[in-house]
Amino acid sequence: MQKNPFKFMRKAAVFCLASRYEGLGNVILEAMALGVPVIVTDCPSGPSEITGGGRYGILVRPEDPDAIAEALLGVLSDRGLKENLSKLSLERARDFGLDASLSRWEEIILAEQMDGR
Repeated sequence: MQKNPFKFMRKAAVFCLASRYEGLGNVILEAMALGVPVIVTDCPSGPSEITGGGRYGILVRPEDPDAIAEALLGVLSDRGLKENLSKLSLERARDFGLDASLSRWEEIILAEQMDGR
């Protein structure tokens, strides 16, 4: 068991999560926060929302190993694609970071206060 798996994840060329069902996959966000390109299945709830419908990572059909393999080979063989996905991962992870979360909570609280008047 590793206390800090992130030192290993940071060195990954790509992160792939092939789920049939997923909630809000924190592991996807963790990989993105490390700048790792992500490939995830477009299963019910979570991965599509995290990747912005595929804007910030590659979405593939669930239970389609050929599509997963094709996406993996694409990222591993195309340096430009890998670098672009890495940048996009970092960009998207910020949307789920502390500053963004605090700002959203402030908006919610202020809106509730305004509605209560």
